[in-house]
Amino acid sequence: MISRFTDQFYRGMQVFCNVKAGLDLRSRRQHAVYSALRRRYYRDYWEEVAASLDAVVQDVGYDYLRIMKGKHWTFVRSYEVMLDNHLVLKMAGNKPLVNRILAENGFPVPRFVEYNRSSLSKALNFLKSVDCDLVVKPSSGGGGRGVTTKIADERQLRSASKSAFLFSKNLLAEEQIAGRSYRLLYLDGVFLEGVRRDPPSIIGDGQSSVRKLVSLENQKRLQGTEYLALSPLAADLEMRLKLKQQGLSLNDVPSLDETVIVKDVVNQNASRDNHIIPVNDFHASIVELGVHIAMIFDLKLLGLDIMCPDISVPLEDSGGAINEINTTPGLHHHDLVATQVEKYHIGKQILTHIFESSEICKLPHALNC
Repeated sequence: MISRFTDQFYRGMQVFCNVKAGLDLRSRRQHAVYSALRRRYYRDYWEEVAASLDAVVQDVGYDYLRIMKGKHWTFVRSYEVMLDNHLVLKMAGNKPLVNRILAENGFPVPRFVEYNRSSLSKALNFLKSVDCDLVVKPSSGGGGRGVTTKIADERQLRSASKSAFLFSKNLLAEEQIAGRSYRLLYLDGVFLEGVRRDPPSIIGDGQSSVRKLVSLENQKRLQGTEYLALSPLAADLEMRLKLKQQGLSLNDVPSLDETVIVKDVVNQNASRDNHIIPVNDFHASIVELGVHIAMIFDLKLLGLDIMCPDISVPLEDSGGAINEINTTPGLHHHDLVATQVEKYHIGKQILTHIFESSEICKLPHALNC
């Protein structure tokens, strides 16, 4: 049985890769366009943050910016800042390791199994042993790439694994946690802000197919006068499965003003899907989770992702769990939101913290431009 499963997987993987090869050029072009959009956004981000603090931004090349205030300096690149050491960043990028450490310390995390191409039977047996749907994801990386949710059978598991293997040689299959996705941000162990990140959606015009509406959404993200999102909305396996669960396909035409959720993975959503959540809406024990996790990993900057049906009670009471920890959290999640907020407010707090820290460096005379 397992041998037949593995053989079928490899045959399917070969076909899948052949199809993907024909899409590589289009994907590379789209990646390049959105990479430029992201660079432009974060250049605007740090220039405005620096100006608000009477600091100066200098482009040193290769997407790195030096921000100087008096004789103090720091480097940034996109949403990456100089706060945490390289070892803890590598550790945090290893999702199975982080899940194990969190579980050993009593934190609620999903049950999971790690596997690769030669151990697909682990994932298959795990699927048979749990009484819920699964999520398949790369064991490293971010941005929701290669993640497929609500895996309910062997065929879906094979397809999701093929997709995820394009991003990592090791995968995780973990139990699907019910509820909504929340990002909680901490700086030096202090809670800064919480954001509810709703799934991406499209709105019907009564004439266009889902496929066309997705294309129009991507055009809007690139051509609008305001930043709406920094990633494309990809018509991938996750989207096809989510549509199928609703009795839809990419070729169906939603009615006028009909809202269609096209994915459960939230990473490709837009500003209209993100909502600032007041700290008092969170149960105190949920906020404290990030404080303790930051201490365990000695993290200065932490983005804590949780899945939870009810944030007003402890995670254990609602069946919620920690989905992921992020040591280089995207700062745009707190700026590209549905309601108006002070622009780039999180960046201002981070940069102020860096400049006021006793560990900051003084600018050598040779670099003092």
